[in-house]
Amino acid sequence: MKKFIKKLLFLPAFLFPALCMAQGVSSVYDIFTQAEKDNTGYSCNAVRLNSNWFLTAAHCVDVCYWKNCTIKIDMKNGNVHTVAHTSSNRKVYIKSGFSQNSFAAKDDLALIKADNAGHSGSLTVLKFDAKDYVMTDNFSFAASSGMLGGQSEMFFSVKEGVGYVNDLQLWGGMSGGGVFDSRGYLVGIISGGGGMAAFPVFNRENYIFLLSAGSIQSKDLHQYGKVAEKK
Repeated sequence: MKKFIKKLLFLPAFLFPALCMAQGVSSVYDIFTQAEKDNTGYSCNAVRLNSNWFLTAAHCVDVCYWKNCTIKIDMKNGNVHTVAHTSSNRKVYIKSGFSQNSFAAKDDLALIKADNAGHSGSLTVLKFDAKDYVMTDNFSFAASSGMLGGQSEMFFSVKEGVGYVNDLQLWGGMSGGGVFDSRGYLVGIISGGGGMAAFPVFNRENYIFLLSAGSIQSKDLHQYGKVAEKK
C-alpha cells in the first residue's frame, strides 16, 4: 500500500498559537465523561461545532448509552460546563451502528448537546461525495494539548466512511479531537492510531447523522470533490 505520510511534525499549541488556531486547535476541548455512581471516568477531546453542539468519538462517551452520565467540558476560560444525560433527557447521541464489540472507525461518532455553553461561531464540515480520493493538504490532527501536523497525504474511502493515514502514531487522550485541513475545515474525528490510523469522515451517512440531530445546518457543509479541489 502506498505510504501516505510525507512529513509530520509535532507542534505544541503554546509554541505556535497562530498556526494552531488556523488548524482548528481552538475548536478542540477537553471533556471528562463519568457514569452515574461511578468514581472513575474517561478523558477525551471534543470538537465544538457551534454554540450548542460538540462532536467526539463514540468510544469516549459510550457509557452514556446504557447509563445516566455527566460530561464535563473544559471551556478554556476557567469555567467547566457540565452536561447531564439521562434516559428521559438525552444530551448524548451516539451514531447508530457503533459497537465496542465489533469496532468500526466509520461509526465512531457521537454528539453532545451542551445548552447554554456560551456563544461560538459555526465550524465548517467537509463532506465527501461518492468517490474515493487521495487528498494532499497541510493537515493537522488536533487535540486540546497540541497537534500533529505537516504536509501530508490522506486516502479517503467514501464508501467505508473513513480516512486513512499510514505510519501516524497518535498519543493517548487524542481521541475525539479533530482532523482539519489548512483552511480549518473539519475533515474527521480522531478515533485511533498506531500503524494505519483510520478516522471517520463525513460521507453521506455521517453528515446525515449530524444534520438529523440538528447539530449543524446545510450551510455548514462544504462539498469536497469539485475539480479545483481534486489533487
